[in-house]
Amino acid sequence: MAERITTLFHQAKSQTGRLLRHEQLTVQIVPFMEQVDYDRLLWSCDFNFVRGEDSFLRAQWAGSPFVWNIYPQTEGAHWMKLDAFLDLYTAGMSREMADAVRDIWACWNGRYEINSTVWLNFLSCREFLTQHNNYWIKRLLKQNDLASSLVQFAENQL
Repeated sequence: MAERITTLFHQAKSQTGRLLRHEQLTVQIVPFMEQVDYDRLLWSCDFNFVRGEDSFLRAQWAGSPFVWNIYPQTEGAHWMKLDAFLDLYTAGMSREMADAVRDIWACWNGRYEINSTVWLNFLSCREFLTQHNNYWIKRLLKQNDLASSLVQFAENQL
């Protein structure tokens, strides 16, 4: 199954508008869109597979389970960034859940080959991840905004 899903994604990379189906999975390749429309799309999906930092942030606010396809950086610096985020994001998860999240993210980013076990383990976490993401959003809301944090930092330097 994972091979078929991987094949679907590879076929779809440049086929905007195409609808791909495999059993209960539907993948629709969408064109670039206005940010408001993109946010609506993220909020309506069961799972979000996103690429790039802005989409990564927006996927977190959408609340659905998500996987970030990080842009590769020289000397593998992106792996440190990805692992650091996952350390924060998976804190408080059971070991099984954290492993399922880490495994799908690692495979999706090319660290390992995806297989049906990794995929099914992640899918089985959907309900829990949706609950976890609600908790995650509450944690994010408790943080100071960037401007306030910069002001506080500057004041501490004086």
